[in-house]
Amino acid sequence: MIERGDHHVIDEPFSGVYYLGPDRVSDRYGLAEPQSTASNVLSSLAAAPQPTFVKDMVHHVPVDRREAVARLGEHTLLTRDPARAIPSFANIWPDVTWEECGYEALVGFADLLDGDDRPYVVVDADDLLRRPSESLERWCEATELEFDAGSLRWEATVVTQWTRWSEFHAGAAASTGFVPRKAGPRPDISDPRVAELVERALPLHQRLVERAATS
Repeated sequence: MIERGDHHVIDEPFSGVYYLGPDRVSDRYGLAEPQSTASNVLSSLAAAPQPTFVKDMVHHVPVDRREAVARLGEHTLLTRDPARAIPSFANIWPDVTWEECGYEALVGFADLLDGDDRPYVVVDADDLLRRPSESLERWCEATELEFDAGSLRWEATVVTQWTRWSEFHAGAAASTGFVPRKAGPRPDISDPRVAELVERALPLHQRLVERAATS
């Protein structure tokens, strides 16, 4: 979406609320951004130039504000195989929590959108990496955007918005396009706690993948 150049892009505005603000849910960090409140984020999003594309994790949004977020615009839910996503997360934060894995909140948000009869699109990250052109063409059709094949390649760079969570964006900053995963079985998981998180997340991911097949 950054490469397209036709949208104002905002990266993880609610992450500061969850980790760094005065009402932070996680105690992973101390108070570092007193201005990071849900009210301030919602106000800034409502005032953002249009069209705007926002990337965030649902669990970052306070539960009592998710309905307000649902009303902000159209939504795409991106899901990734937990057997690959959660161990990758744990490599950076070994004490990653179930909530931080994000699957429960993502499925809950899908239920919220279904309950409000709000249409949304689900994208399977594996399908996106395996067939980026076809996957994004379908996404553009579903969201009524013109497909831009040029957006599939970009220059390796560090985006300013990524500096807050730079440890999670090293791969993206070094990338120049979508790269399919290497063929082969899922990696072995030696940490029993991580394995338990993966097993717990798999049925939720599968539910979203099934929804993606009909999106």
